[in-house]
Amino acid sequence: MINIIEIVSINKLMNAGVTKPVLASANNKKLYILKTFNNYTETYKFAFNELISSRIAKKLGLPILNFDIANLSNEAIKSCNDEKISDLNICSGPCFAVEYTKGITNINPLLISSSSNKDDIPGILLFDELMLNEDRYSNPGNLIYNKKNKKIYMIDHTHIIRNGLWTNSELIQDSITPPLLIELEGQKYFSYLNQYIHGNSPFDGICQKINKLKDNDFENFFINIPSEWSIPQNEIDQCKKFVKFRFANYNGILNQIRYELPGWKGGENNET
Repeated sequence: MINIIEIVSINKLMNAGVTKPVLASANNKKLYILKTFNNYTETYKFAFNELISSRIAKKLGLPILNFDIANLSNEAIKSCNDEKISDLNICSGPCFAVEYTKGITNINPLLISSSSNKDDIPGILLFDELMLNEDRYSNPGNLIYNKKNKKIYMIDHTHIIRNGLWTNSELIQDSITPPLLIELEGQKYFSYLNQYIHGNSPFDGICQKINKLKDNDFENFFINIPSEWSIPQNEIDQCKKFVKFRFANYNGILNQIRYELPGWKGGENNET
């Protein structure tokens, strides 16, 4: 279950991100990166996308930072005198919050090669295919390297599924077989990661976890969505149906992307 924490102050605007995330202090003495409703988002769907993606990634044991729903008061917003913050016209209420960690977001091949969790890379790639998260492979800020534990973490899932602003009709339209794929060819960050997808069964670990998912797990991914986010229930239900469809057809994704992964050896698809 997601905890709801209280934000006591906004500290500054972060330097990266089209949704204009901010660094904030919470009542638990921790720092968080908040995804807010502001002049640049004008929708809570980005927060919804972050929440369901983080829940799914956590269930699959993928490297995701600690996350919460944080309540942002008008007093906390006014606590920051930075004109850049004022100009955002941030709205109060529940926000998606990721626990702040010091790290490097401009990932490069050297950092990846020195990371301690390279075995997570096949799972990250399949997760992004399942969630149609193309943004990770063209954007330098969607992975973070923690210098302390030398782990790579997945961050920023605002733009899953049709660049984040999906509709019910688009989800229905995109529920096809063979499943849709994200564009990987020629993407800079895919070229950094694909060399670590090798051997006969690189996806075996993540596939075993997917196969253990139950209907109740999918229900839990989509519960307790803040009403203030104004995501209609029929959209929540359709998104849940779409995600279940994608996960049920993960083998169809693997059979297509194997041709972009020269290090993946063996037969047609021997993941189980």
